[in-house]
Amino acid sequence: MEQQERIVAKAHELFMRYGIRSVSMDEIATHLGISKKTIYQFFTDKDSLVAAVVEIELLENEEKCRRFQKDCAKSCA
Repeated sequence: MEQQERIVAKAHELFMRYGIRSVSMDEIATHLGISKKTIYQFFTDKDSLVAAVVEIELLENEEKCRRFQKDCAKSCA
């Protein structure tokens, strides 16, 4: 997994568990065993990291909706 993907995945996990406001960039870096500077090489600020996490969450939800629609269409036919 690429470093940027690892950062987003860990941030996603921590945000979902503790809430966006409760999780600092320092905590994300600590959980990943990297420096905060490394995170800032990929994301300009916490808001840009949050945006990346939200984008992933939206894509996952869209996929779940598509699967649900497909399953519903099969069972309704």
